[in-house]
Amino acid sequence: MGYYTYYSLSVENEVPHEEVVKAARALAEITGFIEPEKVSDAWNPFDFISYDSMKWYDWETDMNKLARLFPDIVFCLWGEGEERDDNWRFYIKGDKAVLQHGVIVFDPRPEWSY
Repeated sequence: MGYYTYYSLSVENEVPHEEVVKAARALAEITGFIEPEKVSDAWNPFDFISYDSMKWYDWETDMNKLARLFPDIVFCLWGEGEERDDNWRFYIKGDKAVLQHGVIVFDPRPEWSY
């Protein structure tokens, strides 16, 4: 069994595409999800972690390793877990990181005449 989460990883600052591909290959090596040479140099080379929900219990440790290898890149890892209200995003650059939890906000109640 286990806990499944949908993940999406993006780069939030201007970085040469070749550097993004290198980072994706490094993450493939760190996680072991796929062989680094199979990482695509397509527009989003991190797509190997975002096809479907998956178990990735060491995501924080792995992202810290990646951020130390590429200290000039701002990464944003987004996650949506299988439990209600388990939405978050994790920004990391070098040795600085911020974890933000999602909050559901509703529009104001409609003002109907009763």
